[in-house]
Amino acid sequence: MKLIVAGSTGLIGKEVVRQALADPAVSSVVALARREDNYEAAPGGDKSKLVLAIVENFGLYDDEVKEKLADADAVIWTVAITPAKSVGQDAAEVKRVCDDYTFLGLDAITSARQTKTTTPLRFLYLSGMAVSRDTSAIPDWVPKEMLPYLHMRCDVVNRLVAQAEKTPEQISLLEVRPGLITYAGRVLDERTKGYPQISVQQLSAALLHQVINGYEKDPLLNDDLEEEIMNGAEIVVDGSNDEEIMNGAEIVVDDNNDDDQEVMVGGINAHSHHYTDIYYDIDFSITYSLTYSVPVLWFWSPKLKTIEQVHGMVADHLDEALRSVGIMGGISQAVSLPTLAPTLLFFCVRCWARSADR
Repeated sequence: MKLIVAGSTGLIGKEVVRQALADPAVSSVVALARREDNYEAAPGGDKSKLVLAIVENFGLYDDEVKEKLADADAVIWTVAITPAKSVGQDAAEVKRVCDDYTFLGLDAITSARQTKTTTPLRFLYLSGMAVSRDTSAIPDWVPKEMLPYLHMRCDVVNRLVAQAEKTPEQISLLEVRPGLITYAGRVLDERTKGYPQISVQQLSAALLHQVINGYEKDPLLNDDLEEEIMNGAEIVVDGSNDEEIMNGAEIVVDDNNDDDQEVMVGGINAHSHHYTDIYYDIDFSITYSLTYSVPVLWFWSPKLKTIEQVHGMVADHLDEALRSVGIMGGISQAVSLPTLAPTLLFFCVRCWARSADR
């Protein structure tokens, strides 16, 4: 199978590429992106299967790129501006990325299938848990300010469905609606735990399983993805986390990751501002605190808007794990607005009293 991964430098796209390079059913992986990246292959993978296709944007495809896209069997399309990142952006630009690019990309890929005319292109479109083909069925918890964005995403899906129904000999469509996507370093607070969740490894494995083996249903919801994993979609991970993933761990740690992780500091509020999750690159290091005479986790990040975001950098359920390796607390050099002062981060509050007694 020749597989195109559109948006291959993103969180999901990059993991799909990593796992696809190790899947014997995939003969070629075309990483379609706006920039080059350092792609890794999962254990047993073959990086010689990787083909880089770099575009200025996902609406422009020159002859060289079209040649690389030619005769693909399947596409996993992850290109979009997320709800959180859409806030404050020009609505026309958001629509261009989420809407126009999807159809321009699909057209470029289908027109490049010069010899694959007897089987339709498997086009897997990644949407989200709040998307519905019936706009009257949009969940009540979606805030009013996000409705224009969500209606636009729903419209994209409905037009994809219409195009696939009109040309079934060309396109076989699958829409996937994952829940919150967890990964190493992402912090989910109490307000987010009621939402469907899936790890990026699980999701990527399920997406690959679908495009390789054929679609079981459309759309595919988060529960369907979890069921597929339990029924045998193979997850290729680094380290020895297979059992942790199967047992539903919220955060799956890649033992070979470097220390720089992207952390969610904000989250989804159960009552309002449901798409306020904000992402920052956080640098981690462990140092010895002369003040407190204990090891601490040292953070450096961009300015954060609220003290809540600072405290959100380490989840409560990680306290025990950090204490077990001797780390008693954390100091953050994240500058808190509006004071512009560095903020101390006490994420292991319960252990400070114990350490002070010793």
